[in-house]
Amino acid sequence: MSEQPTQLPSATRSILYGAAVMLAISLIPYVNLVNIFGVGMFLGSGFAVYHFARQTGAYLSFTEGFRIGVFAALCGAVLPLLVKTFLVGGMVIDILRDVFLSIVLGGLSGVIFTAFARRDVRKSAMEKQEEK
Repeated sequence: MSEQPTQLPSATRSILYGAAVMLAISLIPYVNLVNIFGVGMFLGSGFAVYHFARQTGAYLSFTEGFRIGVFAALCGAVLPLLVKTFLVGGMVIDILRDVFLSIVLGGLSGVIFTAFARRDVRKSAMEKQEEK
């Protein structure tokens, strides 16, 4: 009998954690200085991918890491801009720019942090085999 491939659990919680990291980096005074050149977006989406891989113990594909990174970056960038739009109004260009940056930086960090998470998952699997 052949085994059915298992489906990964939902990444929603990890995506929201990554978005929270981005929000914290962008809203806390002096910490938001780190956010130059999209570093906060990179760290937040990378955190989401790494958290998901560590929580599930899954060996993620780069496509899955890209997807989680992009969704975390979109949540972390677009939600505060929507709030600012309702409060201040008329920031359509800023929203479009941040959507583009979210896709590029979120995907890039998703792929990079997938490589780190793969290494850690592989290492922990080898340690479990050695214990047996």
